[in-house]
Amino acid sequence: MKLRSAFWFPRFTLVQHLLILSLTVLLPQVFLGALIAGRYTSQHKLGLERAAIDAARDRSAGLDRELEGMIGALQALATSPLIDTNSFGRFRAEALQLLSFRGTAIVMRDRAGRHIINTLQPADAPALVSTDPDLLANDAVIFATKAPAVSNLYIGAVTKMLFVNVGVPVIRDNEVRYVLAIAVAPETLRNSLLSNTPEGWIGVILDRKMQVIARSTEQELFVGKLTARPMQELLVGESGSFHGGFSLEGLPIFSAYQKSLLAGWTVAFAIPEDMLHAPLRDLWRTLLLMGLSAIALSLLGAFLYGRILRRGLNMLARLARRVGRDDFSPGGPTDVREMDEVIKLLATADADLKLKDAHQRTLLHELDHRVKNTLAIIQSLVTQSVRGSTSPEHFREAIIGRVMALARSHEVLSAANWKDPELGSVAGAVLAREAERIHCEGDRVSLAPRVVVAFAQVFHELLANAEKHGALSRAEGRVTLTWRLEGGGLHILWIETSSEPPAVAALKGLGTTIVRICIERQLGGTCHFEAAPQGLRLEAIVPLVSDLGVNGAAMDPALATERKGAPLSDGATIWGGEAP
Repeated sequence: MKLRSAFWFPRFTLVQHLLILSLTVLLPQVFLGALIAGRYTSQHKLGLERAAIDAARDRSAGLDRELEGMIGALQALATSPLIDTNSFGRFRAEALQLLSFRGTAIVMRDRAGRHIINTLQPADAPALVSTDPDLLANDAVIFATKAPAVSNLYIGAVTKMLFVNVGVPVIRDNEVRYVLAIAVAPETLRNSLLSNTPEGWIGVILDRKMQVIARSTEQELFVGKLTARPMQELLVGESGSFHGGFSLEGLPIFSAYQKSLLAGWTVAFAIPEDMLHAPLRDLWRTLLLMGLSAIALSLLGAFLYGRILRRGLNMLARLARRVGRDDFSPGGPTDVREMDEVIKLLATADADLKLKDAHQRTLLHELDHRVKNTLAIIQSLVTQSVRGSTSPEHFREAIIGRVMALARSHEVLSAANWKDPELGSVAGAVLAREAERIHCEGDRVSLAPRVVVAFAQVFHELLANAEKHGALSRAEGRVTLTWRLEGGGLHILWIETSSEPPAVAALKGLGTTIVRICIERQLGGTCHFEAAPQGLRLEAIVPLVSDLGVNGAAMDPALATERKGAPLSDGATIWGGEAP
């Protein structure tokens, strides 16, 4: 079969094969490089994701430390005795000293939200009242729990700017008299917690309402903005990370977040997906350019070298076309040692072909002889079947079975290339239709091609006889077929096992007659049938070396061994003449 090329050539040329070879060498290397690059970029991507998770955890811990410092400073300030004497002017001075370290303003409010002091106002300014609901809700928590609390974003009463409030209770006589709080501007938190955000990342602090308190980029644009609902649904739990989110600018991002233990705020870091995959894209681009360059150079070298080799191949093609012809003449040496060996082989093939042409005429004559011999066997089978048949249907069944046995014997011979098939193969082919009820076992015995037909007929007749009159005519019937090499002969044992003895026809039918003829006349052996209570029993002995000529005389064993023999320890051969 001709191998069609995927190119425009009708067949693969040498140059094409060299080009394909170059590709098969280079492509696995490119593929391996791609795998290594993919693994490297995957590890790099995982490293960035772990860094974002660690950053969120560290900044959240830093936020809690900031808040703890503010709460501690406020709690210390809340114990000032100036509050007990209502010396709020002097207390305001103490509060201003605290602001030099942290915060934007310190405010003390009563339950009604009235400002007792506010460092953003002059000391003699009229008292303000806070009305922001988030701030008042945070104060209510402090009055109710007598514990510090941190608010969401709220709008300051003086500046009308956004702040977060860290408040502590001012307790006197076991009652909360005031709330003392530090108002922290979002920019302060941004500078202290998000100023070192890696380039390209987005760091953000969200309050409990998912409003932006601080952001590493474009703080002024997004502070106070509410995070989109899909992102809010992903930012659940104390911590986590996920793909599939979007920034406020609409960019797809990878996000890692950690909740603050003190405030319940969310500290998150986002890496744009483009940034995560950028190393992979750059590496693939580099690999692609390098791979294409290497492939192009390799293909060019293969093409040029293929043109050199083509000259020698053209010489081989000319010689190959002349093999067996009178004008065949080996050419001179080529540049390739293997091509010179092929020229020698072509010269040998030319001599062999001319010899085989002469031998072929002899084989045609031999084939005519074998065809006539096969027809003679079929004629004998037809004659015997006619004699033993009681009806046309019986004749049809008998002749078809015997011809099929002959056909199976030829199939076995063809499978063995007409060179000494094994007895087990012949038995398996003929007895195949009852393989589940017939157990075959024996030594390895090789048969000369001519005796294969005789053994096939024996097994067929025994099978047909058992199916019609013997053990296999009953559902429980079984057959055991064994053979062994013993005493210079092949011992064959056919044992049928059934619940009833065999019918009379099982011993006196045409089938048993054919078995005797095949074993005694064609194979030069002996056979004995016995009607045992459990079923029919056949014991046959066939000599290991026999000449199957017309006269049936025994061949000299030494001559047989010289021609085809093999040591009996490695099996045995039933000898005969040529195959039919």
